[in-house]
Amino acid sequence: MNTHHAELERMRAARRRLARARQRVRRLSWMARDPDSLDPQLPLLSRAAFVRALARFQTIRLHRDEAALLAFRLPCEDMQLRRAAAMHLLENTRNCDTPGCADPRTFLVLLKGSEEAGALAAMHRLQADLRQLAVHTLHRLAPVSAACLPLAPEMEAARALQSVLGRLETATAPTAGALTGLHA
Repeated sequence: MNTHHAELERMRAARRRLARARQRVRRLSWMARDPDSLDPQLPLLSRAAFVRALARFQTIRLHRDEAALLAFRLPCEDMQLRRAAAMHLLENTRNCDTPGCADPRTFLVLLKGSEEAGALAAMHRLQADLRQLAVHTLHRLAPVSAACLPLAPEMEAARALQSVLGRLETATAPTAGALTGLHA
């Protein structure tokens, strides 16, 4: 009986890995439609392409649609860490969300259809995941700052990006208590 249970668990794990790989391929193929929109080193939207995607979303979104903008700052520009963070964001955000890069240390995620509490929960989860990646990659404790900005329908894309990046600058301590004031 235990071998049957172990075989079922092995098959379920393989199915989950296959589903993650399929999701990664779908996301990468969607973003690769316009290769100039990608960051030169990572499979994420560049800053300019992210702002265009955000502006497009803000233009077509309905007033009742909720959305939030997340920003994460890595402790350094280590390429291995950047690649791991990019792949983590691709694999651990929904297909409707839009990940991108603002600069070599800063990653962005547009969360569509997410109320403020859900956006904060996603921010804290992703921040903890990125912190673990940083520790694993750099072999030392490494802070990852995070900020969340609920998007008002009338908010202009470039202004929203500057606002969340400004909040990220003030996020000196990457603890949950230090971040709760950043979403207002």
